[in-house]
Amino acid sequence: MHNMMIPFGPAHPALPEPVHLKLFLEGEYIMGVDFSVGYNHKGIERALEDMEFAKSIFMAGRICGICSSAHTTCFTQGVEKLLDVQIPQKAKVIRTIVFELERLTSHLLWLGMLGHEMGFDTLFMLAFREREYVLDSVELITGKRVVHDANTIGGVRRDIPPENIKKVNKNLGILKDKVEYLQNLVKKDPIIKKRIVGVGNIDKDDVEKLCLVGPVARASGVPYDIRKTDKYLIYNDLNFKVVTQKDGDCFARAVVRVQEMLESIRLARQALTLIKPGPIRNKPAMTFTEKESISRVEAPRGELIYYIRSNNTNRPARVKVRTPTYANLMCLNKILLGNSLADVPVLISSLDPCLCCTDRVTIVRNGKEEIIKLEDLHGHH
Repeated sequence: MHNMMIPFGPAHPALPEPVHLKLFLEGEYIMGVDFSVGYNHKGIERALEDMEFAKSIFMAGRICGICSSAHTTCFTQGVEKLLDVQIPQKAKVIRTIVFELERLTSHLLWLGMLGHEMGFDTLFMLAFREREYVLDSVELITGKRVVHDANTIGGVRRDIPPENIKKVNKNLGILKDKVEYLQNLVKKDPIIKKRIVGVGNIDKDDVEKLCLVGPVARASGVPYDIRKTDKYLIYNDLNFKVVTQKDGDCFARAVVRVQEMLESIRLARQALTLIKPGPIRNKPAMTFTEKESISRVEAPRGELIYYIRSNNTNRPARVKVRTPTYANLMCLNKILLGNSLADVPVLISSLDPCLCCTDRVTIVRNGKEEIIKLEDLHGHH
């Protein structure tokens, strides 16, 4: 018998994005959970169908500012399958470097936010300070710090000058020492351990039953990583390990992400040594037939999937996006039940949810924003 219901969100104490939870309590402990998402859902998949393939890359990259390269890499890979186009080796190398730098920016942002939710704002400030080395490196390669627009169909938009290769490598060398310090802090600080060890456990069986992905799955001992299973871009030529932990609690999820940062630094530095003179794009004839493709990448939060169908026009007939947050939200009940109300911000943050990825963006026609009804979506799709 629940003696209280606490609404948590959608204007959120734990996230800058909207998700609404109804928490049913006995005393201060959570005995039941109901949650709602969709407050940001405004139809980006439908909007993609009104845009030419060459322009829709920019829309895909704005599904999430933190995972911009992940979305455009996944989208362009799917389009390149439709066109039977192989991109140059140099383009694969550059895409891989940007991808791993983006993983670093995402994980550092997450670590800072976890510190903030724990009330450990020193960790927040340290993580965001070190993140500047990554953002500076991304800017050297793509010209932008966020929402890079580096990818295009058939390759990448910009080459990396030799002097920038040296600067990026130097930044990554400095960052390695900084991340090792953060790893030591996360593993040994008594405040962090007291706050997140043994909290929000997910066991291996639950990961497989709920189809969880990314660091959330790997923290429970499931070594599922698309970089190893699909071997896209140049990951097959690089030496790295899939980081796992076995305990499946908030602490394990933190350790996995910090150790993944060190792997991403290693991957990016290896890839920098593989840059050789050559073309960065094979410009294809944008002639589409009735075909469909599925593309997968290991985004910072886990497996990202794009389904793309083409017809005889230069616009997608259908684009469907399955984001990692959509998969990982399925374990909210599991990690919240039995824990105290005070743990909720940390527990939610430990999943690294991205609601703007999950809920998409807006539709604007003729300068006017439209309200899309549920039956409209069903009628179209």
